[in-house]
Formats: sequence, structure tokens, C-alpha cells
Amino acid sequence: AGTVTRALGPAVVRAYDGVPEPRIVVAFGACAISGGPYWDSYSVLPGAAEVVPVDIVVPGCPPAPQDLARALERAAGMVGA
Repeated sequence: AGTVTRALGPAVVRAYDGVPEPRIVVAFGACAISGGPYWDSYSVLPGAAEVVPVDIVVPGCPPAPQDLARALERAAGMVGA
């Protein structure tokens, strides 16, 4: 969730690399998916998918809580939990 800036991108990659397999990435909200209202800023990446593979997107600004719950249930099903 949240805007991914160019400065934050490497930290996101390190966090992703530090998570054991299987990894499921959920991009939660317009900022995480596309940069949100800051999409045209020089310092903002156009979404988390620029630096890590995104498996599930939850659109909205803000996304509805039940949509996040469904996405997390879907992610749990993807890893067999």
C-alpha cells in the first residue's frame, strides 16, 4: 500500500528478496498500483510492478476493506494455506 518512490524502490526489492518462497505480492490502492495522483512526478514509480512482480491488485482510493480481505483470501489460496 502507498506510493513507491524511486528512492524507496530498492528497499521494496530488498524486502521482497528477503521473503521466503512462495511470495505473493498484493498491490493495495491506486498509489501502489499506478502511482496514484503522483504518477507524473519525477520521483514516483508508476506502480510497485516496476520493481517487483505483482500478483494481485486491489484498486481504489482508498480500497474497500472487504476488497482487501478478498485479495488476502485469494493470496492464501495461491500458497495453499
